[in-house]
Amino acid sequence: METTRIPEVTVDVKTTPLAVLSARLELVVADPDPLGVFGFAFATFLANLSTLGVYRCNAMWLSTMIFLGGLAELIAGIQDYKRNNIFGATVFSFFGVGWMGNAITAWLVTLKIVPETDPISQGWSCLFWAVFVLAMTGASLKLTKVLTVILVFVSLLELLLAIGSFTGVMSITRAGAACGCIAAVLGLYLATAGLWNLTFGRTVLPVGEWKR
Repeated sequence: METTRIPEVTVDVKTTPLAVLSARLELVVADPDPLGVFGFAFATFLANLSTLGVYRCNAMWLSTMIFLGGLAELIAGIQDYKRNNIFGATVFSFFGVGWMGNAITAWLVTLKIVPETDPISQGWSCLFWAVFVLAMTGASLKLTKVLTVILVFVSLLELLLAIGSFTGVMSITRAGAACGCIAAVLGLYLATAGLWNLTFGRTVLPVGEWKR
């Protein structure tokens, strides 16, 4: 008996209606960096005012650390992953969870659920943060000069906090906190520049692009 062969049908998946529709519906994600930098600036400034002795840990401090320093930066980091911005994704996500951890730990210490961090542990933590920020500072040399200066001051902040914790010299710790306040003020400028420049579609506030 002669068998009947069924002709093969080749379907180009690139031309199917679903594929064509998916290609047209490209997801556009807005630049989240101004949000992340504003969150960083607020949290950094208020945290270092506390270190300088302006006020003690309170509800305002905790809410700022958790939501502006933590959640806002984490959202910016996740959005940067969608935009394939590995620098922003790494920095904002890392700082975001770091701020959340600090705030939750401070709250638990206040409630006497966990013991307060000893100076040596705090020093090692700040030292490793300094290493991380220095790594990000090197990467920022492909971005903007204002960002690089901010990260230099944050590196000094973490390094001086580490030295202050190891030695117990409060003046060194306060010098680090002063560097943090400077970084926060510069962060407000960078965030405002990002927001205005994107909104107006031109350079309103310069940030100093590095030559590539």
